Amino acid sequence: MRAPVTPVALSLCVALPSLAAGAEVAQGVTGRARRPHALYVELMGKGGLYSVGYDYALLPWLAAGSSLSYLQIDGQHIVTLSPYVNLYPVGGAVDALLLQLGPQLVHLSLESEVEGWAGAKATGLGGQVSLGYEYRRRFLLRAVATLTFGQHGVAPWVGVSLGWSL
Repeated sequence: MRAPVTPVALSLCVALPSLAAGAEVAQGVTGRARRPHALYVELMGKGGLYSVGYDYALLPWLAAGSSLSYLQIDGQHIVTLSPYVNLYPVGGAVDALLLQLGPQLVHLSLESEVEGWAGAKATGLGGQVSLGYEYRRRFLLRAVATLTFGQHGVAPWVGVSLGWSL
């Protein structure tokens, strides 16, 4: 006995070949396909005040990467590691709408100025989601609105990334 064809299965059979064909066409025209490596400095983005990062375009519509930041303020040391996935749902030859999401690992250590107290250390896991714009030729420019979230709530950011694509 044959299983009935559901509307979802029929939709997938129709949509998947067209998505694959679109990806092949896009690979020939996008800056991400010609220059898949990106090195950048991000200001006021997912890493906080600043971060340095790298990502690699796996497909014309998909990239993976990570950013890292270190900040020292008044005896506090903050390290942030943010691996992420970039999705490009709409894009042209050199610019695209950017959707970025991933976890965030934050480590905070506080030096003690009090005799007998060793200080404090804490590590937490959160996440980030960003929506923005990317321009990529040799020069890389991203402007994003980011929400970082974790155990203590949600924080909105607006950031910019400047770098190079290779």
